[in-house]
Amino acid sequence: MNNKHIRPGFGAVEVIIAGVVILLIGGLAAYAFMGKAKNNASTEATSTPTVSASVSSIPTVAASTINLADAKEYAAAFYISYIAQSQNKSEVLSQYGTAKLVDAVKNSTSAVSPVLCSQNVPTTVVASSATVTGETAKVITQHVYTSGNLEVAVGIVKVNGLLKVDTITCPNPATGKQS
Repeated sequence: MNNKHIRPGFGAVEVIIAGVVILLIGGLAAYAFMGKAKNNASTEATSTPTVSASVSSIPTVAASTINLADAKEYAAAFYISYIAQSQNKSEVLSQYGTAKLVDAVKNSTSAVSPVLCSQNVPTTVVASSATVTGETAKVITQHVYTSGNLEVAVGIVKVNGLLKVDTITCPNPATGKQS
């Protein structure tokens, strides 16, 4: 058999193809980790979950009212800890949540997680917007999945000087958005 048409080693074409494949894989990995790019300032990402968070990393707030940054940080930290805790999620709920939230989760009969509003774990959770009224806040979190996003509303209250998650409102199932 005559092998005159087979090139030995890697040529320029193979190097270019390998480079493109590496860039594609890196881009997909970054997309999965960071979520979809945001196109306006009101939905700019403030935090992304990592599995290195622990329940003991609860942010504390000293002021008498809640500010936007604290509310968004607290909601993101809650989800980071909840997702990272594989064994005892009730510990995260009791540390981050009010008794009202703990009872609501415990008594839920929903087929989906009353905390994640899904049967699956999101790849990323981002606190995208918040509204604050005195000692209460409503934070809209974006839960990013490979199949799309869900908007989950997190109600935060101040209890004895500490922030606590009081309510979680799952989105409209048809749209994945808050009503």
